[in-house]
Amino acid sequence: MCDEITYSDWQTKHNKICERGKHLFETGLFSDCKFIVGNGSKIRTFPAHKLILSMASPVFEAMFYGPMGENNAITVPDIQTEAFECMLQYIYTDKVNLSSTDLACELCYAAHKYLLPFLVKMCSAFIFRDVDSRSAFRALEFGILFNDRNLQERCLQIIEENASDMILDAKFCDIQLSTLLKILDLENLLVGNETFLLYAILRWAQKECIRKALDGDNTECLRMVSGDAINKIRFLTITPTEFSQCSAIRQLLNKDEEFTVYQCISSKRQVKTSYPEYFCRSRKKRTRPPSFIMDCLVMCCNRTIVRISEVRNKSQLCCRSSFMVECSIYIHGIKVPTQTFMEKEPSMYQEHIGVALLNTETSQEIMSWTFNEYVTGVSTFIKFPKPVKIKREKVYTLQITFHEKGVYPIGNYSKHTNLCNNVLFTFGLGEKEDNILESALQAIHFSLVI
Repeated sequence: MCDEITYSDWQTKHNKICERGKHLFETGLFSDCKFIVGNGSKIRTFPAHKLILSMASPVFEAMFYGPMGENNAITVPDIQTEAFECMLQYIYTDKVNLSSTDLACELCYAAHKYLLPFLVKMCSAFIFRDVDSRSAFRALEFGILFNDRNLQERCLQIIEENASDMILDAKFCDIQLSTLLKILDLENLLVGNETFLLYAILRWAQKECIRKALDGDNTECLRMVSGDAINKIRFLTITPTEFSQCSAIRQLLNKDEEFTVYQCISSKRQVKTSYPEYFCRSRKKRTRPPSFIMDCLVMCCNRTIVRISEVRNKSQLCCRSSFMVECSIYIHGIKVPTQTFMEKEPSMYQEHIGVALLNTETSQEIMSWTFNEYVTGVSTFIKFPKPVKIKREKVYTLQITFHEKGVYPIGNYSKHTNLCNNVLFTFGLGEKEDNILESALQAIHFSLVI
C-alpha cells in the first residue's frame, strides 16, 4: 500500500458518505446513465449512477433493474431542470436547498413521480410555511393537484384577504381555469364589487384566447375558454349604474343576456323567468374576510411548567390536553415541545406533527391538520391554516401526535387555571394530576370573538 496520498485519492478527502456522494454528484465520476431533462431551449443532461438512484427510489429500481429496464439515456420532459437537479442533490447528499415556493412545487412534483416520500414532506412543509400573496395562486394549484386540504385552506385565506392586489397582478392571468372557478366560489373576498371580478374574468379569458390562438375580441371565444366563470358572478348585486358603466359586460355577455340582466337589476323585484337559469341568482354581496383574521390582536396563554421529565417516542407519541375558556375565542395556533438533543447545539430536523381538535362531550372531531415543521430542539409554534372558534364554557380536547422517533421534554404544570388578558383558561379537565403527556400543550395563541 502506498503511504503517499495522491491528488486522485479523492475518497480520502471526504469524511462522510454524503460528502463522497456530493463528489460523485458534482463530477459525474463512475456514472453509468444519464437523464435528458426539460424541453424546448431549456434542456440539460445529468450524469447519474443507477445503484445510488435505485437505493433511494423504487421507481428508479424498476427503471434500471426491473424486467422492463430502460436504456442508459432517459428523457424527462415534464420536470424543470432546476427541480431535477435539486432532487438529485437530495438523493446523493440528503440535503436540499429550497429558495422559492415555485421551486418547492416543481421539486415536490418530481418527488411524487419518483416516490421520494421524505422529500415530499420537506417540500410540503416549505410551501405551507413560505406561501404568501405572491405565491398563493401557484401553491393553491399545487394543493389541488396533490389533494392537500390544509394548504388549499391556507392559500384561499390569503387570497380572500389580498384579492384586489392579487387579481390585478400579472400572475393572475396565468392561473388554471379550475383555480379561477375556486376563487369565484369564495364567499369572503376583499374586492370592491362584482364588476371588479367581471374585468378579472375578461383579462384572464383574453390571455387564455392568446394561449389557444383564438379571437380574444369574440364573445363566444371568451365564454368558451372561461367555462362556468361568468355563471358565478352575482349580477343581482350590481347596481344599474355599475352595470351600464362596466365595459366588460358588453364583451362577456351576448345582447339577450345583457338586456335581461339589466331589466332584473333595475326592477328590484322578483327575478324574471327570462333570467338565464345558468346565471347566479344570489342577491347577497360578497363580504370582507372576517376582521379577526386580518387585524385582530393575537394573545398568548403560556403554561408554566414546574417539573420537567422526558418521554421516549419509539414510533408514535399521542398527547391529549382538555381545556375550557370562560368566553368565546378564536385559536390561531399552539406551542408544543420538540426533541431533546444531547449535543451542545440543537440540531435541525423535520418534525411531523398531527393536531386534532375534538369536542370532548361528543368526541366529535372539529378539525384535523398535519404539519411538517423544521425545528431545532426547542419549542415550536404551529400556526393553524385558519383560526378555529372555541365556544365559551365548552370542554375541548387538543390531540397532538408526534411521529418522529426521539426523546421529548414533558412535565407537570403548576396550576390548571391561567388568566391571560382577563381571559380565564382551565386545563387538564378530566385528566389525572400526574398526566405528564397532557403537558405537550405548552401555549395557546388566541384572539377574542368581537
